[in-house]
Amino acid sequence: MAGLVTPAAHSVAALSFVMRNIGLVDPTTLSAYGSAFGQTLWERAPELLQASGRDDSALQTIFASGASRTSTEQILNACNRVPDLIDLALRLKPEILASPHFWKQTTNPPDAALSTLKSMEPVALAEVIATLVASGHTHLCSSVIATIGAGRLLDAISAKSSDTFDRASLRPWIQSATHDSKAISQFLASGKARSWEFLDLLAEVTSPDALPSMRNDPWFTAAQTLIPTQGPPQSPSLLAFLLARAIGGHTSDLARLAALALEPFLEAAAEHRVSQASWKLIETRFDWEFSWLQCNRLVRLIDAVAELAFKVGLTPSEFNDAITSDSVFQELIIRLEATGRGRRYLRDLADHLARFADHKATARHTAILALLD
Repeated sequence: MAGLVTPAAHSVAALSFVMRNIGLVDPTTLSAYGSAFGQTLWERAPELLQASGRDDSALQTIFASGASRTSTEQILNACNRVPDLIDLALRLKPEILASPHFWKQTTNPPDAALSTLKSMEPVALAEVIATLVASGHTHLCSSVIATIGAGRLLDAISAKSSDTFDRASLRPWIQSATHDSKAISQFLASGKARSWEFLDLLAEVTSPDALPSMRNDPWFTAAQTLIPTQGPPQSPSLLAFLLARAIGGHTSDLARLAALALEPFLEAAAEHRVSQASWKLIETRFDWEFSWLQCNRLVRLIDAVAELAFKVGLTPSEFNDAITSDSVFQELIIRLEATGRGRRYLRDLADHLARFADHKATARHTAILALLD
């Protein structure tokens, strides 16, 4: 059949004739020319794809191999001409969901579009989610999460570089995901968050207490994963969030989280980069004995972090290991020295440090003794 061998040179009527008689074509010829014929159908005669018998295995093979050769743009053009082809197109070429043109053409995608997401591999899903977020279709947040789960959504977003997304476009998607606290906890604990910017946005749309305080704190795990490659966090709002979570908690991980965030937060405060909203978030964690206006915020913050040593039962060894910054260590021991309980703790800490001969331990031991004398 000439229409099968050189489909581009024949009319739609000729292509229809070939399809009606496809059973007469020998397998060798069909294998050699079927893909090009299928591509021609998608590009020139998509109405024949709709009219054909979907239970014909030979035609299904032609449609599939033709779709693999056809560009995404041409597939979408075919679906525009014959809307009923969308289910077939999604089944044969699911990557059309990663095309901005797909989402520009519809505000209410067919059910097949969402169900296709469920079976996608992680890399392909990440491409689709990036395109979907950029499309501005925030009304689909709940539907997408209901289909693939909040955890897979977060994984897909974090798989892309932080500069892939516009923060304003991404915010409603992250906010919708926070309704599943278990998924958020698992995501943070997995170490898949790839940037401080992502954690900053997550902190913006949730609260420090949204996840329960636990021995292996997910926020601390996420932070520890990022520090080796990106250094400590610098965003004052994220630092305030981490401090607020730490001060309100009861685990050693949270004491370490406070130690991690305190120094960069103090630097931000000294440079007047901390907003009133960030201070207010921390303020709610303090045990007040008198008015906020009568109190130095920084002193109260350092007091609260120092208090964690007692609150979570940090041993002197754990305290020394948690406070890696010497400047923060100095601030904390000054505050500890102000109470009898704190002075007793410092004596135990000095005894612990006296066992070591390295420069850091010696300097810290000397600093404590200078305060206690």
